[in-house]
Amino acid sequence: MDEERLAQIQTILQNHRGRRNPISSSQIAQTIGIVEDDTHSATRNLIYQCAQQYRIPLGATSNGYFIIENEEELNCYIANLESRVAGIQERIRFIQETWRAQHNEI
Repeated sequence: MDEERLAQIQTILQNHRGRRNPISSSQIAQTIGIVEDDTHSATRNLIYQCAQQYRIPLGATSNGYFIIENEEELNCYIANLESRVAGIQERIRFIQETWRAQHNEI
């Protein structure tokens, strides 16, 4: 079943090339018949599996997923990912710092 869904997702993504032509995980879920909650975590997981299996250079924005078409889109998406990583690292640092402060471990 997942193989069939991955093939369906690949077909869907082929019609969404470039940052200006994204498709949301919600739209993909509806198209392939997945009913799930607002997070669409199962669908997002399948989308990532599809990109891996079919070697699709997949980008994403808050508006949805798209096939990266050029170096500018690639660089923009990488910068977005790096920014998210930096934000997560900052949260880790903050949590460790505040926990240690509350437990007198500074």
